[in-house]
Amino acid sequence: MKTGQTVARPTLDATIPLAFTAGSTAKAQASFEVPQESTNFSFLLLERKDFQQASIDFQIA
Repeated sequence: MKTGQTVARPTLDATIPLAFTAGSTAKAQASFEVPQESTNFSFLLLERKDFQQASIDFQIA
């Protein structure tokens, strides 16, 4: 998760698997500690061997 110049990794209780099967509908959860005043975020999926980096921007009002 990125907001401004802050990059936050998931907390230790994350359940996001390191690999997904194509077309998967698996569910996972993760918590991120970010600055309280932040409202604009980017969720980053980092590049791996068979996966290009991807991101999605979102805003919390």
